[in-house]
Amino acid sequence: MQALLGMMRIGQTALAPTMGKWCDLWGSRPVMIVSLLVVGVGPLLFIAATPDHWWWLVGAYVVWTAYAGLNVGFDNAKLKLAPPDNTAPYLAVYYALADFVFAVMTVASGLCIDWLVGAGHDQTKVYAGVFFVGFLGRMLGVPLLMAIDEPGALRLRDLPARFRRRLRTI
Repeated sequence: MQALLGMMRIGQTALAPTMGKWCDLWGSRPVMIVSLLVVGVGPLLFIAATPDHWWWLVGAYVVWTAYAGLNVGFDNAKLKLAPPDNTAPYLAVYYALADFVFAVMTVASGLCIDWLVGAGHDQTKVYAGVFFVGFLGRMLGVPLLMAIDEPGALRLRDLPARFRRRLRTI
């Protein structure tokens, strides 16, 4: 498992500069949306994994390299959308709150899993349910990101016009 985690971290590190260039080119929001759609597949791959089909775990860690787009995109978007003279507090508050919420939700979900298994629910189904909720949570992030108005970012409705302009230059 440590090898998979290391592979994912190396992949994220290798992808980060490209994600930064894409954020500059198309905007952070579209890069984060695509990254979130790719990352969201990871929990489904964990559900598919069994001792006989362990390679699904490798697939999960491979798609989780797309977290690079989210890691770069979130900071890029925060710096873009925050008032220029006040970016440091925006980042500080975000990281303080995000880390706190992550810690609370990790403990709460662990307690919830213990309670469900202790109440007699099938441990495998609880496990699959946790990963399915993880998938749904990631997919719910897509409409939230779509609602962000990022000046200069590529929007889906702009694609046909950009494509036509691109064809004219060829």
